[in-house]
Amino acid sequence: MKKKLIAVAVTALISSSVFADSTIIGSVDTRTNVRNANQTQSGLLNTQDAAVGSVSDSTIIGNVRSRTNVRRFNQRQSGLLNNQGANLGSVNGSTIIGGVRTNTRVNRFNQRQSGLLNNQGANLGSVQDSTVIGGVRTNTRVNRFNQRQSGLLNNQQGNVGSVQDSTIIGSVNTRTRVNRFSQRQSGLLNNQQGNVGSVQGSTVIGNVRSRTNVNRFSQRQSGLLNNQGANLGSVQDSTIIGGVNTRTRVNRFSQRQSGLLNNQQGNVGSVQGSTVIGNVRSRTNVNRFNQRQSGLLNNQGANLGSVQDSTIIGNVNTRTRVNRFNQRQSGLLNNQQGNVGSVQGSTIIGSVRSRTNVNRFNQRQSGLLNNQSANLGSVADSTVIGGVNTRTRVNRFSQRQSGLLNNQSANLGSVADSTVIGTVNTRVRANRVNQKQSGLLNNQELNLGSVSGSTVIGGVNTRVNVGRIKQKQSGLLNDQKMSLGSVD
Repeated sequence: MKKKLIAVAVTALISSSVFADSTIIGSVDTRTNVRNANQTQSGLLNTQDAAVGSVSDSTIIGNVRSRTNVRRFNQRQSGLLNNQGANLGSVNGSTIIGGVRTNTRVNRFNQRQSGLLNNQGANLGSVQDSTVIGGVRTNTRVNRFNQRQSGLLNNQQGNVGSVQDSTIIGSVNTRTRVNRFSQRQSGLLNNQQGNVGSVQGSTVIGNVRSRTNVNRFSQRQSGLLNNQGANLGSVQDSTIIGGVNTRTRVNRFSQRQSGLLNNQQGNVGSVQGSTVIGNVRSRTNVNRFNQRQSGLLNNQGANLGSVQDSTIIGNVNTRTRVNRFNQRQSGLLNNQQGNVGSVQGSTIIGSVRSRTNVNRFNQRQSGLLNNQSANLGSVADSTVIGGVNTRTRVNRFSQRQSGLLNNQSANLGSVADSTVIGTVNTRVRANRVNQKQSGLLNNQELNLGSVSGSTVIGGVNTRVNVGRIKQKQSGLLNDQKMSLGSVD
């Protein structure tokens, strides 16, 4: 007796005032109000899709304007090779020849997915995988956003008031307010990404202006070979032909990750891995920032009001205020980096001006062959063709590291391992600075208002005021170095 196995693909769709797989020659104007929307699906090779007040996989020759109000939205899916997607007041996979303007309000948004080789995505008031020939303006307000995913080879992505993997010929203006944003993911070879009021993986020919306010942002991830990324009011892996102006305010930011070969990155009001032909201006205010990571061969990075691994043809002006900053990492062959109001690994053809105020900064790392670095209001591993002017104020700064063959470095209002063609002017005020390191063959370095390992073609002017400073190092064959307002 022969047995036949038939795989059945099931598609579930919720749509309201939406244009999907359409061609529209003319303007599109939608007004959508949803009280409760719920989708539940289980099985194999399923697709679960919801579009509310959105434009998806369409071509529109004309302006697009949407007003979307959702009280409660819920999606649940379990099984194998499934796809779960939700678009609320968004433009996804479309071509728009005209301006895009969205106004999106969501009270509660929830997605849950479990299984193998699944994809989970949410776009709220965002533009994703689209081409827009015209300006983009978004106004997005979300009370609670929650995504949960478990399994193998999964992808989880949440975009709120953001532009992602798109081409925009025109200006981008985003206003985003989120009360609580939460993502949780566990398993193997997973990707977790949260974008709030950001531009990621996109090309924008025009100015970018973002205003982002987040009360609580949380990401948790465990497993093997995972990636965890967060962009709040930031520009990442993008090309901008025009100026960038960001204002970002975050009350509490938390990222937790455990496992092997993982990457954890948090960007708040920053420019990372991007090219900007124009001026960069950022204003960033963070109350509490927390990152925790444990495992093997992991990378942990934080950029607050900073420029990292980017090329800027224009001036850079940053103002960054942080109340409490905390990074913890344990394991083997790990990298931990914290950048606050700094320029790191970048090329700037223009002047750099930073104003950085940090109340408490804490880094802890333990293990073998690890690297721990902190840059506050500094220029490190960069080339600047223009002047550098930094004002850095730190109340309490602490770094702790233990293990073997580790490196620990801190730059406060300094220029380190860089080339500057122009004058360098630094002002640093620090109340308490503490570095502790123990182990074998370790390196410990501290620079306050100094020029270290750099080439400067121009004058150097430094002012350093320190209350208490302490370096402690114990072990064998270690190196310890301190530089205050010096050139070496």
